[in-house]
Order: sequence, then structure tokens, then C-alpha cells
Amino acid sequence: MTIIEKLILFFFIFLTIFIIFGLFRSIMKSSQQGVTFYQNLIERITQLRMHKMLLALGVNEEQYARSNSVNEIEKHMERCRQCANTKQCDTELESGKIQHANQYCPNNEDLLKGASNNL
Repeated sequence: MTIIEKLILFFFIFLTIFIIFGLFRSIMKSSQQGVTFYQNLIERITQLRMHKMLLALGVNEEQYARSNSVNEIEKHMERCRQCANTKQCDTELESGKIQHANQYCPNNEDLLKGASNNL
């Protein structure tokens, strides 16, 4: 093997190591961004009545956030913000008995799916 062949081999070995290190770093950064994204999403949920409704239905928020698409969660959050039935919702949430949510909660059906996924 000539010196040029050895240099080329060394260059490709170095390049392979560099690419592998770069990919590993990129995967780790992406993973950390995903964790941060879901933490922020859950934090936004906790600021809504939807948070209390999830708890009352026995739905784990982290599992809910990861088992639904972000678009679906955004729809649920927007429905909750726009809901005009806040008095009835608050009354049932304070009593601890969610009995008539199907009559007033625009997210009831979707949240119940989340509750059944937790079983």
C-alpha cells in the first residue's frame, strides 16, 4: 500500500467518524427539542379547564400529548378556550363527578378516547 493510498484510507476513516459523530449529535439535539416541545405543550394544557377535565377522566397528560397529533391537541385546546359552557364545566369539575360532559363539552368524545387508551 502506497503512502497516497494510506492517506486516502485515513481520510475516509476520519470522514466516517466525523459523520457518525455529527449524526449522533444531531439525534441527541432533536431528542432534547422533542422533550422540550412536549413539556411546553403540557404546560399550555395545564392553563386550561381541559387540564382539570383530563385529570377528572383519569387521563395522563403526558400520554395524552404523545398519543394525539399536535393538530388534534391544538383543536382540543382551541375548543376549550372558545367554550361557552364554563359554568357547567366548573360545577362538575369542582364536584369531582363528570356526569354530563357529553351534553356540554365539545372535547368530551375525544378526551374519553384518551381515557380508554390509558386503561
